[in-house]
Amino acid sequence: MTAHSKSNTASRVLRVQSLSTHFDLGFAMVRAVDDVDFEVERGEILGLVGESGSGKTVAGLSILGLVEPPGEIIHGSVFFEGRDLTRMPDNEIRQIRGNRISMIFQDPLTTLSPTMRIGKQMQNVIAAHHRIARRDARVRCRDALGKLGISSPEERLNAYPHELSGGMRQRVCIAMAMLNEPDLIIADEPTTALDVTTQAQILQEIKLLRERTGAAFIWITHDLAVVSELADRLVVMYSGQIVEEGTAAEVLSAPKHPYTHGLLQSVPAHNRDLVRLPQIPGFAPTPVDRIAGCKFGPRCKYAQPKCQERPGLQGAVSGRLARCFFPLDETGDPAEDMR
Repeated sequence: MTAHSKSNTASRVLRVQSLSTHFDLGFAMVRAVDDVDFEVERGEILGLVGESGSGKTVAGLSILGLVEPPGEIIHGSVFFEGRDLTRMPDNEIRQIRGNRISMIFQDPLTTLSPTMRIGKQMQNVIAAHHRIARRDARVRCRDALGKLGISSPEERLNAYPHELSGGMRQRVCIAMAMLNEPDLIIADEPTTALDVTTQAQILQEIKLLRERTGAAFIWITHDLAVVSELADRLVVMYSGQIVEEGTAAEVLSAPKHPYTHGLLQSVPAHNRDLVRLPQIPGFAPTPVDRIAGCKFGPRCKYAQPKCQERPGLQGAVSGRLARCFFPLDETGDPAEDMR
């Protein structure tokens, strides 16, 4: 049980418990998500961070039951308002998707239909869950676009996706996710393909939306700069597992896990001009690799014989957790008994 498991359940919007999602490829079993636990509080922005292939996107899809065969949730629970989404009938979970829990996908071109006007697509999101007059639905869609800084929102409702810029299309997707005033929004790297200026504008709009509506967010990303500006708390994933959890300020300023420390060290900074950036040695394991003990062990310069055992999340003090037998101290050095 994590430190957040002890929080007031009235303030909790989601609890993911022992979640494991595997893909049976016939010749191998891909363990994309491996026994993952985390919680999201109401109004919180949780950053789910990791390299490509770490399992963060599959974790987000698993929450809403959007993993397609050969993928399957083989173990665990996803509790939303006390009910387990993984055991909910299809007709009931469809009433939650896009209504109580929404998802913003990375590429708006694959989210939006190229053959339908923006207004029609947005109105369909409302009509799927609520009986409302077409005129009132259109007004709600127009207002949603306006709140996200889209100029001439009435005109944009008549546009096709290809007539809008990338930043504009992403704003439309965010507006669609907010239409039914969900309790939780899962955002899968929605700003990755955008320029820095547009990205900053959208992040500011997300903060305002959170303040105005009280919605919680799971922000899936590999970009530490983004989560440093946005997230309240961070969950760091590596090879399908959570390796570190804590407030964003604590994790980014004093990481406990060597993997998190390595990620932060490899981010370019102004004071490192002409200095070669350090990098994590080796390569991340593929999801089919079977590694005894710590999955990061083969790449960790601090690895010890004990690391041949499988570590759990250690040290639930002030919400700080690290999947490491020898967590780093505030200076980035290994634990005292390793020196």
